[in-house]
Amino acid sequence: MRRSEARETLRAIEELIERLNQKADLVIVEGRHDEATLRSLGLEVDVMKIACFKGSLALFVDEISEKFRGRRVSLLLDFDEAGERLTKRLLQELSGRELQVDIATRERLRELLCYFGFRTIESIMALKRRAYPRRGR
Repeated sequence: MRRSEARETLRAIEELIERLNQKADLVIVEGRHDEATLRSLGLEVDVMKIACFKGSLALFVDEISEKFRGRRVSLLLDFDEAGERLTKRLLQELSGRELQVDIATRERLRELLCYFGFRTIESIMALKRRAYPRRGR
């Protein structure tokens, strides 16, 4: 991967994050590293982490439904097999609730990352390191 490709892709990801800040009220991720990665790229909206929730997925969905009723929720789960299963399950659980669920951002992020062989949200940090390597290593 050329550095210029990595920088261009990183800019596209940063633009996605900017749009999320404007249109989403909540972003759901798998864990704290995912949140930290997105925050480092400028994410400002509320984030809920599945891995940090104490309870069942049904309770997690209930909490989201109560706190974010009528608002826009974006799913940004990993693109591996587990992330795909979890995304499908969350979509099923969230459907019929008074929420606007966005997965288009996830699909665009998948296109950008999988092109380089990355399958996780936190792998954006590896892309960032390729785009802007430190000097003097």
